[in-house]
Amino acid sequence: MNPVLFQVFDLLAKSASIMLLAYATQSVWRSASAAQRSVVWLTAFGALLLLPLTLLWQPYWSIALMQPEMAAPPPLASSEVLHSTAETFVPAAQPAPSSFHLSFSTGQWLALVWLAGCAVLLAYRAIGSLQLRRLKSQSQPVEDARVLGFSARIAAESGVRRSIALRVSSHVSVPLTWGTLHPVLLLPADALQWDAASLEAALRHEMGHIRHGDALTRLITTFITAFYWPNVLVWLAAKSWRTVQEQAADDLVISSGAAAEDYALQLLEAARGVQAAGGLHAPVMAMAQPSTLETRLSAIMDGSRNRSSYSLRGAVTGLVLAFGMLALCAAAQLRAAPDATAENPLKTKANKLIIASMNLKGASLEQAVAFVRQQATELDPEHKGLNIVIEDPEFEKDVEITLDLITIPISEALYYVGELSNRKVRYEASAIFVGPANAPAKMFTRSYKLPAGGAAKIGNAKSWLTNQGVAFPDGAAVTITPDGTQLIIRNTEGELQNASVFVEALTAGKAVAPASPTTLVLAAKPSPLEAKAAAIIIPRVQFQGATAAEAVEFLRAKSRELDPDKKGLGIVVRAEDMPASATISLDLRDVPLSEALKYTADLLGLSLTVEPYAFILKARGSK
Repeated sequence: MNPVLFQVFDLLAKSASIMLLAYATQSVWRSASAAQRSVVWLTAFGALLLLPLTLLWQPYWSIALMQPEMAAPPPLASSEVLHSTAETFVPAAQPAPSSFHLSFSTGQWLALVWLAGCAVLLAYRAIGSLQLRRLKSQSQPVEDARVLGFSARIAAESGVRRSIALRVSSHVSVPLTWGTLHPVLLLPADALQWDAASLEAALRHEMGHIRHGDALTRLITTFITAFYWPNVLVWLAAKSWRTVQEQAADDLVISSGAAAEDYALQLLEAARGVQAAGGLHAPVMAMAQPSTLETRLSAIMDGSRNRSSYSLRGAVTGLVLAFGMLALCAAAQLRAAPDATAENPLKTKANKLIIASMNLKGASLEQAVAFVRQQATELDPEHKGLNIVIEDPEFEKDVEITLDLITIPISEALYYVGELSNRKVRYEASAIFVGPANAPAKMFTRSYKLPAGGAAKIGNAKSWLTNQGVAFPDGAAVTITPDGTQLIIRNTEGELQNASVFVEALTAGKAVAPASPTTLVLAAKPSPLEAKAAAIIIPRVQFQGATAAEAVEFLRAKSRELDPDKKGLGIVVRAEDMPASATISLDLRDVPLSEALKYTADLLGLSLTVEPYAFILKARGSK
């Protein structure tokens, strides 16, 4: 799955978790006042505001989302495979420039949809701001001394120190307030004739919004809701917060001594006026709206309700909640379940390198692979290409490959080459191997510690294990270290398990049937050459289907490279003893050159003899 999708899912899942935690806090803290509950919502939305920053932090743990495995590319359709009798392959010509076309990935489409949703919501908010600007231009400043006196007194009692534009308009039916830096309090025209109690209640309610800074928090909430618009819980939480803000303003009215019944009736009449006018669509805080009226009236008539203002307890609860949510979100990230292709850098590179055109007609496997190698080198920004190895070149060597493909990744090109040559492509750490489809089972190398005198009891290691019932398929081998302390076996996993049983029996002191002497021949006494080979430590020996010549040349090169005198060691193989088709696979770390030579000899089926000036590899049984 596209990594962008997982980042989107990560944000949506975390934002939903934050909202659910805020709802749970509100449910548990039933004794909190509306003002205190408003602080909880403030911290929750503040956490949403900072939530995208958590994607930049390294998670302590992650939740893996399973994704379907990538299926192997389907076989080519008959129209794509051109059967030809040509004997050579035709190098691919560069395709003619195509006409311009617009193409988007899944992540880009997702980004476009998200941006479109944000743009629509923010545009709606901008239109509402223009409506407020027009509504203000259609109003007049209040000049009534009684209303101005009430406004000044209530502002002082509410702790509002900012300058408020008190205006009146015949285009509204309920008191309204808006504005972050320059608050506007707009009264309906008939408010100038209201009685003192109704006028004071209306002014105190709107002053409560200004005191609490609800205009600013609602503006921030608008942007946060637009960013998380696919998350329904964010929308519901924003609505709940607006209701709580209205209740906090109502609590200021009731706490000032206003009669709950009279204030409830005033809100009911105001809501009827809004409904008759078709509702309010501008981003304002109206004294009453039908959508929140039922909840507010129930709270107003509840004499046991906590109507206290903000408290230190509420602020601390909100901060703890916010930091807890952000810490949890930073510590956990959703991620894709790792797939095998992502773990292998060669497979990743083969997926990224795109061949513009691949036109092969009757090509041999060697020609097809050579073409892919050439393309990999040309397309690689570092011009290193890919190490592609053909295993068992003699297997169905007369195969003819015909392909006609355009804009294809090298990984898929190799897949089709393998399918048409009855081979499978295998990605290892060091190279890409194209081998027969019916290749032998994977081999593993394991070392077993032998007890004192164990090597003498075993004798010939391969014969001993064979007598015990351990099979040795092609590529399997076994050897005993010169000091007789270790038995090293290369075999399939199942045969290694069988061998483990017999080695454990030997270690436990049970009798074993001796075999013929080992085929590994070394000098009776350590020679200077052996001592030098034992002192040269090779950091890593890694062969994957290497030929005898490649393995021997590698060891020669390492002997020269790691020799302090840079002279190296003599390693000799007679041409007639060099295995023609044998290949070996070996992976050793920090191994002495002498040990690497023994493993190589055993895996190639050769014996190793130490002469005064060279190591001699020769066919077993030869003189």
